[in-house]
Amino acid sequence: MINEQLSANFKLSEFGWVQPDKRLLFIMQWLRIKTGAPIHINDTTRTVKQHVDLYRKLEKENKLRTLGNGLGTKTLLDLIPWESRHLCDYTNPTLRAVDFTCEKHEGGVYTGSEVRDLIEMAINSSEMLMMLDSWGYEEKTVYVGVGVGMTFNHLDVDRERNTFWGYGY
Repeated sequence: MINEQLSANFKLSEFGWVQPDKRLLFIMQWLRIKTGAPIHINDTTRTVKQHVDLYRKLEKENKLRTLGNGLGTKTLLDLIPWESRHLCDYTNPTLRAVDFTCEKHEGGVYTGSEVRDLIEMAINSSEMLMMLDSWGYEEKTVYVGVGVGMTFNHLDVDRERNTFWGYGY
């Protein structure tokens, strides 16, 4: 039987039934504890078809500049990030990315910028250092990718350096 409860506040089903990377789960649980309010995971693991369909939709909505919509110089296939941490396969069987919204305890949601700041606190926390040590990681730093939207964030782990970006829509 599958143990669905992964941490105090997260279940395997919230991650699309794919085991999340320990570092990703730690950061999500840390955010949940610090905010004292629910976190809603909007996007987890994707099949290649789901990944392509998402980028086709962005192209159609003119949120991605491609030859196909007359806004760019590259084809859609050239612009799809094939190394996305939302994609899992035999070389990377754990989920390494989620998109989510973080509620405020008093109502409403945190802005993407507020959550980005909390993620930076999490990866630099003594708790993270202790967890990395207990898991046997030689590298004592977690490098993340954080996409910042108005009211949502993308978070991924397993990078060579921290990377932050904004969504222009």
